[in-house]
Amino acid sequence: MTSKPIEDWDQLLKASLKYYRSKSGRRDGFIRRWVFRGQSGDFPFPRTSLERCVLSHHDTLKKAALIEANLLREFQRRAHHYLQHLPHKEDTLTWLALIRHFGAPARILDCSYSFFVAAYFALERPNDSEVYKIWAFDANWCARQSQDNLEIEDITYDHLRQDGTREGFSRFNSAMGFVEPGSDNRSVKSFVFPANPFQLNERLTVQQGVFLCPGDVTISLKENLDELGSAGDAIQELTIKLNKRKRRAILQHLYRMTIDRASLFPDLQGFAESLNTKVALNWISRVPGTIDF
Repeated sequence: MTSKPIEDWDQLLKASLKYYRSKSGRRDGFIRRWVFRGQSGDFPFPRTSLERCVLSHHDTLKKAALIEANLLREFQRRAHHYLQHLPHKEDTLTWLALIRHFGAPARILDCSYSFFVAAYFALERPNDSEVYKIWAFDANWCARQSQDNLEIEDITYDHLRQDGTREGFSRFNSAMGFVEPGSDNRSVKSFVFPANPFQLNERLTVQQGVFLCPGDVTISLKENLDELGSAGDAIQELTIKLNKRKRRAILQHLYRMTIDRASLFPDLQGFAESLNTKVALNWISRVPGTIDF
């Protein structure tokens, strides 16, 4: 579902309201729970980092599951050189979150419960097209339809919710088809499930983060979503078209909401990278000690 391009802060603010108003909060009698993904550029549909990485080296995603299993194994074998506290070996979702945290490819798609955090991620890096996208996904619709594909009878029960137990790890691993590299026991179904690790790291907390997890990595994220049935307005595409001045104005508004890379990535690297968008702020181009009139 697409709409007329957003061209300034007022239109962006108005667009955000429909996701938080109570009258837009239900679909087919079920409460809606929106998650958002921001992207810079006029791209047709979000792709996971694993999908992008595999297709940069191979013509298809046919070997994506084997590649993922080997990458995960390599990360688990070497992570102890760099990290003091490691997840349980079977806690695959936490391992995948760590992999994404440090920039390696994984099947999970980074999203946020915050419309404005997604807006920041869409706008923080300029592009020549001056087009930016926010994708909105009804996470509850994804969960219900996924559980139907997984043949779970009680759709009100969050089957893949992580609770820190081995049983929770096992349910997630089984649904996602995680097995040892080379195993013939891999059983896969196509779906996309919203999930988070039981223990949230600092970035996930401040970014209000959540992951969309596709069940079958040998097909695209979009193809996994297509297997859930007709989405209707459960998946929405918002296009933002901004020149430099209007993009700068929106970044200023987001900064006043304490949304920038320094707050979303609370470490020295995040602060240093936040200086790229601080150029959008009026005071950064002012001679120190002077006053604008």
